[in-house]
Amino acid sequence: MHSALRSSLAAIRRPLLSALRPSPSSTCTPTLTLTRSLRLAVARPFSTDASADAPAEETPTDTEATDASPTATANTSTTTPSEGAARVQNLRNDLLRVQTVHSDAAPAAVGAYSQATKYNGMVYVSGCLGIHPKTGEIRGGVEAQTRQAMKNMGAVLTAAGSSYRQVVKTTILLAHIGDFPKVNAIYAEYFPKDPPARACFAVKDLPKGGLVEIEAIAASKNRRTRGGRRNNNKNKDNTKDDQQQEAASAPVTESTKVQEQE
Repeated sequence: MHSALRSSLAAIRRPLLSALRPSPSSTCTPTLTLTRSLRLAVARPFSTDASADAPAEETPTDTEATDASPTATANTSTTTPSEGAARVQNLRNDLLRVQTVHSDAAPAAVGAYSQATKYNGMVYVSGCLGIHPKTGEIRGGVEAQTRQAMKNMGAVLTAAGSSYRQVVKTTILLAHIGDFPKVNAIYAEYFPKDPPARACFAVKDLPKGGLVEIEAIAASKNRRTRGGRRNNNKNKDNTKDDQQQEAASAPVTESTKVQEQE
């Protein structure tokens, strides 16, 4: 047993010494010679046969020849680290830059404000009145104004890359607190499941004589997360869920009721 172990250690020692003293006529680099010698010594089975101790010649493989070639290509990726860092920085700049949002499907601002702004993946929707986007007028009672205000909010959310489902907080302003039950009934049609946080206040007056005004804070659906490309499939699934949720939360109008009866 001891003699077999000594023979095995000698078999490993000999190619190591020969690798560290390459001959001048050798065309292989010391690193490649040492690598082949180590591979040969480890792969050689333990044996007491003296012939097994003699180092065997090994032909360089195609991979080793390619590695030894000065023309070998180290990186075949189309994206360099500097380009990747630049993309990450651009994404950060987009998230940390305040962007204004505008939608022609919603009424224009009646003051010095934007319909919505985006910052760090969040959408901040200004207060929406029951103004018709084409006529610029407020018509009907508090129920009609509430429905129109929610439609205006939906148009702005869509332009910002968000949806009703992404809303995390709303604030309702009422000219008369007694209108709360009517407003709440219309409001609930747009958030049938897991409604967002909300606050409701009664105020003295609203712009243009409106009876209700609603503002919202929402998350953007195209917000980047730490998953990067790994979250792409999940985002696609969420988009389908958003579309189904929006279809389910669409308010039922009188024309819809007539079509269902027919």
